[in-house]
Amino acid sequence: MTASGTVTSSTVTLSVDELRAVARVDGLLLPSMLLDDADLDAGLRDAVAVRGLLARGLVALHADALVTTVSLAALLSPLRAPGAVAELEREAAGVRLRTAAVEGPGGLLMLVEREPDVWILELRAEELAVLLVPLLEECTGGDEGLLALARRDGTTYVLDQAQWDTGEQALSATAALLASAP
Repeated sequence: MTASGTVTSSTVTLSVDELRAVARVDGLLLPSMLLDDADLDAGLRDAVAVRGLLARGLVALHADALVTTVSLAALLSPLRAPGAVAELEREAAGVRLRTAAVEGPGGLLMLVEREPDVWILELRAEELAVLLVPLLEECTGGDEGLLALARRDGTTYVLDQAQWDTGEQALSATAALLASAP
């Protein structure tokens, strides 16, 4: 269920707790790197996240139920039934950098961690297989890294830094494999 409201572009910035709260409200499937940490403060984090979302007009309270705005729901639509997910985690100069790309209904959603637990979400026009090679080439300067790819059929591929440093041919083959998802 959605409420009227606007996200003024195809980009929004959310804390990881806000993203998790919206996912619970709308039944979205998040990339594994964004799943809940098991700790005792989850209820408090949820309450703070929902307050922030309400204050920013990204969710509304209707008949005692939280609903997302139409525009936020549209932006997050690839998370409703993801066809393929790429998660990239790398370290450069001692800083952990995480990126996820989710392809599903409504397009390709890029999730880039701007700072710890603050994510920029952008709906993109490209297909995941087309975006994967330049994304990995941009990341090869890191100290170490890991890429996880998952397809709708449950197949998962994991590449470490050494594997993606082997060249564009290996990356293109991986992108083609991902694109062949049923």
